Formats: sequence, structure tokens, C-alpha cells
Amino acid sequence: MACILTCSLTAQIRDSISYPVVIQFNSECCGVPSDTPLKNYVKAFRKKYKIKKITALHVGPMGKEGEYWLAFSFKELSRKQAAVFTRGLKLITAKLKDRGSATLVENTAIVHSDLPVRALPERVNL
Repeated sequence: MACILTCSLTAQIRDSISYPVVIQFNSECCGVPSDTPLKNYVKAFRKKYKIKKITALHVGPMGKEGEYWLAFSFKELSRKQAAVFTRGLKLITAKLKDRGSATLVENTAIVHSDLPVRALPERVNL
């Protein structure tokens, strides 16, 4: 019985992971906005702070038009770098409106059991 409780709690803990920043790419009829400005910002940030890679969790497809999320854990960044990076992400996501929108959500948990069946979490290096 103890194993059942422990195994169940462990599964629940792993099912939900908190992220300091999640960017949600949303569609409003014709697909999601281009992520090129975001990738350019990440590349410039990495170069400025001499960071080898910034990893995000790509979760998608969330819907029928290519919606997806990018969840950042900031494991590669110091607290100061994470704060600067977040401010830059806020500016970039506010400008992503060409075929949909992007929304930045801070301090949120992704519950894997609540995701659409087709949505696959995949680590990506930016």
C-alpha cells in the first residue's frame, strides 16, 4: 500500500512542472505568428552574455492551426540574467501579432495530463 501511495504521488509531481516563463503562440484564423523575432532575440542574448544554449520545452500542437507553447526553465541563467531575459521576452512577445498572437505567462505550471492528446513536449535548444 505504501508503494501505491508513493508511486501515485511521484506520478503527480512529474505530471506538473512549473516554469518561470511560458510563451503561448495563439492562432486567430490563419496560423501562429512567426517566431523569428524571438529566435533573433535569444541568439543576441546568448551572444551578449556568452551563453552556449538556452533550452525551452516546445509543447504542441495545442490546436488545429499550429498553436504551441515554449516553456523556459532558465536553468542556464543566473537570476539577474533571467530577469533581463524575461523583460526582453515581454517586449518581443508584445510585437508578435502578424498571424495570431503570443502571450507571455509567468510562473505557471504545465500539467501534462491536461494537454491535448496530440501535444508532445520536446526540448529544443534556441
